[in-house]
Amino acid sequence: MKTTTKYSLALMSVIIATPVLSSHAQGGSKPAAVTSTNAYRYFVDAGAAMDVKGDELSRALGGDGPGAATTALTPAQRDDLVRRNAKALRLLRQGFAFSFTPPPAVNGLTPSGFFSEVAKFRALARLLRVEAQSRAAHGDWAGAANSDLDAVQLGEMCVRGGSVIAELVGNAVQAIGCVDLWEKIGHLSAAQSRQAIARMDRIARLHTPLADVLHQEEREYLALLKVIFQQPDWRGKFADQILSDKSAVALLSKIDQKTITQGYTSYMDKLAAAARRPYSKARLEALQPSLAVLSFAAISAPTVLFDANARTQNALLRATLGLRIYQSEHGRYPKTLAALTPAILRTPTTDPFSGAPLRYRLSGATYVLYSIGPDGRDDRGKAITDLHPWLERARHRVDRNSQGDIVAGVNKG
Repeated sequence: MKTTTKYSLALMSVIIATPVLSSHAQGGSKPAAVTSTNAYRYFVDAGAAMDVKGDELSRALGGDGPGAATTALTPAQRDDLVRRNAKALRLLRQGFAFSFTPPPAVNGLTPSGFFSEVAKFRALARLLRVEAQSRAAHGDWAGAANSDLDAVQLGEMCVRGGSVIAELVGNAVQAIGCVDLWEKIGHLSAAQSRQAIARMDRIARLHTPLADVLHQEEREYLALLKVIFQQPDWRGKFADQILSDKSAVALLSKIDQKTITQGYTSYMDKLAAAARRPYSKARLEALQPSLAVLSFAAISAPTVLFDANARTQNALLRATLGLRIYQSEHGRYPKTLAALTPAILRTPTTDPFSGAPLRYRLSGATYVLYSIGPDGRDDRGKAITDLHPWLERARHRVDRNSQGDIVAGVNKG
């Protein structure tokens, strides 16, 4: 196996995490009988059991861009898609009863076939979203919310024990459930909202801290470096890793193995330390990776933002559900979020971008709830907005250069 495999997989994971691209899960393969107590095997077999033809998932979800409405599946076709995939959904949910352990890396390299297996996890999340929309169309709003929360749980679980690749896939999977759940909250009763909060709290206990993921990435890559350093043309092999360009060999001619190892270890340890604190773009930029770790910084550093945004979405959803319950029980919204704790929310909601409580204020008969976002400023609930020519959901996407706040129900992913 080429030494570029791990780096290539990480790049492909970034592509998977891009919502614009559609999944093309194909049916017809038969999953092996599940005898394991490892959730990973259930999820892999669920992916293999999927019966999806061509772009059915995209069409079931309405597609993207001009003309999408004319190619969307009818409600009956969407229901049929869910029925055809009953086995895949059953296997997936059976896996929730077990802990998740991915196959271990060998000499720092992800096992062959792992990427194609976890790529199906995103397709499974999209299938859950189709199921949620089917249930909602039949008036089963609680069931629809649970389908979305199944996607959130799948995203949390598949990060366990993994490296940056797993984090990227997990973030993408979670986002699919969170985005859809926003559309369901307004239809839930107070009791159903309490059930959703209780489930979100259980799912939160499955969360793998990003610092653990980065340390796993570090361990795997250090193992790969040992293999590379044993080869006569190790500088050429390492150049393939960081730039995929032989011209990089000349740039690395004065860098020895110890410098590379120490530089990488130092950078990853600092990145993990940054991940333990509230998000700060300035703090990340101050890390200044050396040439020897530049490409790996391009892959690993963005996960700090992705992780913070994923946790922010969960916090905003949880608080929104709590506010819905309070309004239902008191006929009005509370003056502060503190009124939700502990009667409705067992623990306060914290903004991962500030480390302080989420921002909240009443606005007439309703409210504004938000995180300060990656720019680190309180813009009083002015939502991040980036005009996009045809993809509506991209207008409110959160990235490292976003200006404004992450507003509940507006900046959904």
